[in-house]
Amino acid sequence: RLNSKEKHGIQVGYSTLFTLFLHGEHKILEDLLNFYKFAGFPLDFDKLKFSKDMFIRAVNFAPHLRSRYTVLNKFYSSIDENLEKFFQFLGKVK
Repeated sequence: RLNSKEKHGIQVGYSTLFTLFLHGEHKILEDLLNFYKFAGFPLDFDKLKFSKDMFIRAVNFAPHLRSRYTVLNKFYSSIDENLEKFFQFLGKVK
């Protein structure tokens, strides 16, 4: 959980976009983004109650929270590079 005032569901919803990106599920990601837009889900950090920096720190810390293997562990060595690609992707499709 991010240390923010944003609702947990919004945090999970935004994080889901990044994990879909890591899995290479760009079609599902685009479909989900379209649904989020339709539903009024906040996608910009100026509308979210957490910053880009806070999200990056949370993604980097998340693999250390539990002792199980996730997609974040798989891409941990290149997580910063993938975050930058993810933000670029979002900028193109928003």
